[in-house]
Amino acid sequence: MFPQSLWPTMATLVLSILVGAEGYAASVGWGSPPAAAKSATTPSNLQLKRMDRATTSSLQIMLDPVTVTEKSMLVPSGKDQPLKIGFAREVPQPYQDDLSSWLSWKSLSDGTQVAAFSVSSPDAQAIRVGIDVADLPEAAEIRIFGSKNSESFGPFTVKSIRAQPTGGGTNSTESAATLFWSPVIEGETAEVEIGLPASVESGFSIRVPKIQHLAYSLQYPNEKRLSEIGESGSCNIDIKCRDTVPSDLSAAVAKIIFSDNQATYVCTGTLLNDNDSSSWIPYLITANHCLSNQTVANTIDSYWFFERAICGG
Repeated sequence: MFPQSLWPTMATLVLSILVGAEGYAASVGWGSPPAAAKSATTPSNLQLKRMDRATTSSLQIMLDPVTVTEKSMLVPSGKDQPLKIGFAREVPQPYQDDLSSWLSWKSLSDGTQVAAFSVSSPDAQAIRVGIDVADLPEAAEIRIFGSKNSESFGPFTVKSIRAQPTGGGTNSTESAATLFWSPVIEGETAEVEIGLPASVESGFSIRVPKIQHLAYSLQYPNEKRLSEIGESGSCNIDIKCRDTVPSDLSAAVAKIIFSDNQATYVCTGTLLNDNDSSSWIPYLITANHCLSNQTVANTIDSYWFFERAICGG
C-alpha cells in the first residue's frame, strides 16, 4: 500500500496491455484514391519493413517542414514540470478527413482485406501517430511500423484500446479519449496498417488528425545528450555506484514517454508492488507534476534499463 502521506504527490497509473490475435484481420475499401491525389501522394515502391507484411503503403502523408513557432514550443519548462520533447502537429488537408477511400486494399486468402499508409514529419527524430478509433469497429486491428530500424508494434485491437480505463482531468475530453497514440517510432516516418473483419463493408472511417513530432531520439541519443549524463544534482545518486537491496532495484525504474493534445513529454516512473500478498498489484508510480489524469496515462510508452555500464563509466 502507498503511505497516505505520499498520495497527494503521486499519480497512480492504471496501464492496459493491448493484446490482439495473430495474423492479419481484414480491411474494406472502395476502389482507388482520386487520380490527382494518388499521383501526388503515392510514393514509388514504398514497402514496410516486415517479412510477413501483406500490403505496401498506398498513401504517403507528408507534413510541411517545422516552423519557428513550432520549434519555440520546446523551450524548457519551469521547475517541477515534465521535460517537453515533442509537439503535436495536425496533418494537412485533405487528410484530416476519412482516409479509407484513399487507400489501396488487398484481399487475403480468408476474404479479409488490409490497407496501409505512412505519415512523415520532416527532420523528426521520432514520431507518434494519433489514430482516431471512434468510428472503427471493435474488431479492427492496427499495426505500426518503423522505417528507420524495422520496428513493428501490434496488433492493437480497437476493442482493447477502448477497454483502457478512463478518468477525469483537464485533458480527458471525448476527442482525446478516442485518440490512440502509437508507440514511439524512431525516425521521421511511421507506417500504419489497418485491418478489419471481412464482414465489415461500410459504416467506418479511418482518421489520423494529429501526429507528435519528437525532437529527441529515445533509442539513439546524440553525443551531447550522452555527455550530460552525470551532471544532475548531488541528490541524484548513480545506481551503479551503490549497493542496493534488492540488487536488481534499478530494473524497476522506467523512462516514460507520454502525450496529450499539445505535446509529448518525458519523465520517470517506478514499479511498486502493493502490500497485499493475495494480489501483488504491480503499480507504476510517478510524480503528479509529470501527469495527473488517466487519459494521458493511457499514452505511456516505457523505456527500461537506461543506466551506466559501470560506476563512473
